[in-house]
Amino acid sequence: KILDKDTTVVMILSVLILLGVTTATTSADQPPHILLIVSDDLGWDDLGFRSHQIRTPNLDKLAAGGRVLNHYYVQDVCSPSRATFQTGRYPLHTTVNDWLRGSGVLPLNETLIPQKIKSAGYVSHAVGKWHLGYAAWEYTPTFRGYESFYGFYSGGQDYFSHGGSKALDFHLEVGERCGINCSVGQFDAIGTYSTTLFSARAEAIITQHDVTTPLFLYLAYQAVHAPREVPQSYADAYNGIIEDKDRQMFAGMLSCMDEGIGNVTNALSSKGMLEDTFIIFTTDNGGPVPDTPGGDYVGSRNYPLRGGKHSIWEGGTRGTAFVWAGANTALIPSHLIGQPVQTLMHGADWLPTICVVAKVDTCGKEGLPLDGVDVSGPLFSNTSGGHSYILYGQHDDAPNLYTPYDDAVRDTAGWKLIQGWGGKPSDWSSSPPNLSTTAQQQTCRTPNCAVDPVLNPYGLPQSALHLPRDLNCSKTQPCCYVQNDMKPERVSTPADCCALCQKTLGCVGWVFNAKIAGSKSNCFPKSAMEKKDQQCRDGCTSGGALSPPAPPSPSPPPPPPQNSTMLFNVIDDPTEHNEVSAANPEIVARLKTVLDQFRVTANTAVDPLNCGPQKGKVTPQGTVVTPWCTVGSKDV
Repeated sequence: KILDKDTTVVMILSVLILLGVTTATTSADQPPHILLIVSDDLGWDDLGFRSHQIRTPNLDKLAAGGRVLNHYYVQDVCSPSRATFQTGRYPLHTTVNDWLRGSGVLPLNETLIPQKIKSAGYVSHAVGKWHLGYAAWEYTPTFRGYESFYGFYSGGQDYFSHGGSKALDFHLEVGERCGINCSVGQFDAIGTYSTTLFSARAEAIITQHDVTTPLFLYLAYQAVHAPREVPQSYADAYNGIIEDKDRQMFAGMLSCMDEGIGNVTNALSSKGMLEDTFIIFTTDNGGPVPDTPGGDYVGSRNYPLRGGKHSIWEGGTRGTAFVWAGANTALIPSHLIGQPVQTLMHGADWLPTICVVAKVDTCGKEGLPLDGVDVSGPLFSNTSGGHSYILYGQHDDAPNLYTPYDDAVRDTAGWKLIQGWGGKPSDWSSSPPNLSTTAQQQTCRTPNCAVDPVLNPYGLPQSALHLPRDLNCSKTQPCCYVQNDMKPERVSTPADCCALCQKTLGCVGWVFNAKIAGSKSNCFPKSAMEKKDQQCRDGCTSGGALSPPAPPSPSPPPPPPQNSTMLFNVIDDPTEHNEVSAANPEIVARLKTVLDQFRVTANTAVDPLNCGPQKGKVTPQGTVVTPWCTVGSKDV
């Protein structure tokens, strides 16, 4: 267990929850419970099922039992993504185009998820990082639909002190519109790791929840955002496995979060709620890389994508995400479990999709117009849907080269037009480094490890394994592999067998045995393909992850001229090495029209605020961060 032994913290987390424990069962017509988990600054190549380096067994299990999103986009930094998740609207419409600081806020005319689904009877709680503004009390979570909040308002802080050495930004707020006389600074949390606290709070909410009422739990971890901090035991678990000390510490931070999520799902199971729950897991942006302009690199990796947090290259905006649904929800049919979702999706889609799951049909009809679309069809039925185009939004911490600002748009065919450039960082991650030779030998479980000119033409290390969509079905060898079968089936051709592997999460290669007759399975998706298991003989055909991306360039090209455009196809060229605007003028013209149409809808209206000095609330235990403004001329 990751729960800290400090019983005072545990008592606070448990006692101050809304009252009412029940053992009643969920009614058949009740909508599912919904758990939205946000990881902060998680990179494309960090979770175990991609990196094969960091241990995230709980998240890997949920991903394997759900559906991973392969073409899912978020904003380049935290506040714009969080505003988009909560409102279903792009940053150019919410006005949250960059991370919020000072008196920056998400305007009050925006309607958030808990407000949208309250009519369906949902009780909503927020845990963790807020970062949507706190200049006035009206912008804090319990004034925006949540019935409780436990966490911090700002964008980042020390994981242990929570700002307590100067002004504590760690709060417990129970009850709607919990303001100055209700909010309680959590001084007893000082010294305890925030990931531990947030997981424990989520467990307590679940334990105390009345299961006859649908629950919406927004669990926004601080992990794995800077600073690079974790209880030492979590980092020590990677001694001898990860040599780079930054990456090792980061791995410990991520493993601690994974363990906490395991505790949360165990709490749901113990309460009898798990099979009635729909889970969304998402990052808020790509991982910061070593040359990040924000100075917030911790150890994340976006390999093989270009760029990282703060940029609108794929490494900054193509997000790690998956969905999982309990059996009683009847949302994901068994034949789709483990199959990646190839639909073009955006973080704005969570609100309208949650509304459908919650059986609320008014989300798109009331309030401001949504940019997100309902993707329940692609997620749960593999039907068509999603976006024709998605908007990337603005990068930060880099000069704009297009008037009035740089931006980008992408279509379903993978064509991505950038007006200006993608910002900083703009280079490519190298092949995953810092895995010792000994560790590679000990953990070699994929065809990328094998010394084989067909299975591993680039000589990539084990941790460079790609998703099944990277399989090249036309490149094969006449060999079988006799171990590590996943779900064998009978198919007609080797190409069909490769296609089956592409649909199976965790499949790294496949074997087709033409000698097997009758109705017996002749296609064997593989979780590993090792040289010692290879048997080359007549009738055998096999293939693996044979099409790695082009080797990274030694340095990024210089920014383009002022007011120029760049074109990439991020399906054929996900690493954005090949700029092809000159060869595709018609595509450039079409996407430019779409992007210009987005630009003219930009909203610049801001809420009027009257602000005095930001002093905080002085208590006998110390100073607590509190709102310091009023909205318009109204007193709070």
